[in-house]
Amino acid sequence: MMVVRDQLTGRPPRQMILKFCKNPDEPAKIRTAYQVAPEAFRDDHLAKPGDPQRLRHWAVIFLEIAGDLSSYRPLEDYTSQSDLAKVCKIITASLLDGWNQSHIDLEKSFSVAEFLTGLLGENRLSRDSALHRFAESAEIGQQDLMVRRPGWERELVNPFALTRSDTRPGAHEFSAIVGRAHGDLSVRNILIPGYPKFAPAGYRLIDYGGYSSTCPLTWDSMYMLVSLSTRWLREVTPRSEKARALIHCLTRHEEKTGHLGLDAYQKVIKAVFQEGHAWANKITYADRWLSQCSLSLVAAALIFIGREIPGHEDEPIDDWLFDLAALATEDYLRRSKLEFTPTDNVVRFEEFQQRKAQQATTATLLSRELEETVINAPNWATLDRVTRELRRVLALNFVIESEHEERIRGLISTLRSQLEQAIDPRLSRDEFSRAVARAELTRVTLLTLLTS
Repeated sequence: MMVVRDQLTGRPPRQMILKFCKNPDEPAKIRTAYQVAPEAFRDDHLAKPGDPQRLRHWAVIFLEIAGDLSSYRPLEDYTSQSDLAKVCKIITASLLDGWNQSHIDLEKSFSVAEFLTGLLGENRLSRDSALHRFAESAEIGQQDLMVRRPGWERELVNPFALTRSDTRPGAHEFSAIVGRAHGDLSVRNILIPGYPKFAPAGYRLIDYGGYSSTCPLTWDSMYMLVSLSTRWLREVTPRSEKARALIHCLTRHEEKTGHLGLDAYQKVIKAVFQEGHAWANKITYADRWLSQCSLSLVAAALIFIGREIPGHEDEPIDDWLFDLAALATEDYLRRSKLEFTPTDNVVRFEEFQQRKAQQATTATLLSRELEETVINAPNWATLDRVTRELRRVLALNFVIESEHEERIRGLISTLRSQLEQAIDPRLSRDEFSRAVARAELTRVTLLTLLTS
């Protein structure tokens, strides 16, 4: 998006927002959202769309805000504002009371997996998505129900488990409250007038091409909180105890963290939760509101993984976002009184030991096949298949219960790198042999630790 100056002959110049849309359906959704909104909310809070235009492979649409656009600043610029809790409370109340006036459905049926995949979108769960690439690099198996994470003394529930209908919590069905929602309520898509006075009640929404009239109403507020948190983390080291305490604030907002320096953040978080809960209480929905907030928080945290977030170019926060999703998953299970059991494919200790031994045997056979293929009869198809299969087998063993855990993880990464080098087509036969020898040494060490 960009701000442009409309200076057509015969009328005063005006500033407008020019929105570029890669999805050709987005301008129509923006216009629909504007047309069907309650008149008071539309006039007070929605940027007015013009007629869409085609620009080669893009669609463009102008968004107009009455008054001087230069007096508006995005919520991103107010993340340290002393009144931020009040601002977020006003926005949350307005979205629920104003935009959804007489337009809610209390009995929209979902399974947990359907709820999450609907918010995430199928593309974000595909094998070529940024989320999948993160899971691979972080050694998180999407089939695992529990995961070990750096900085946590215990295993965390894997949020990917809720996106699967073959787990008991993922298959759990419930009625969600749905209605009109922005869909992408980031701190950049909320504009607030700041001159001649700061007036949060006059906020404006832009870039609402993700609008839906049947979206879970917990979504926008949780998305806004995660977006705010990514900005707060500019002032907090993502791998620090303070950052983990911020996760606690978001997933257990009723409790005190006891961590100095988070009071202002917790005040904002509580304001958003409490305003939504108060609104839900008015329509006798309070008993289910908070659990659906937790579920929306899971999806919002996962959606931000892989995004380029200003201020985090040197230290990405994807690990922090995943841990937030994991703790929000636990909070949802707690509030909904759901739990994983052995019937949900949770691996008992004996089963884990047996699986680990099977994987070690499989890895040994694959490594030998790799060695024979490289040294005796280099065959590209076989070489590619064996290395891929070996990586898959190793990837299954992400839950490592061993005093050698860190060394094992390091050796897995080393072996993967060595296998990638071994299939470099530029290598000579002698270089192939040396690459395999290095991988073989790593393999032997790894298998010794895995079976110890």
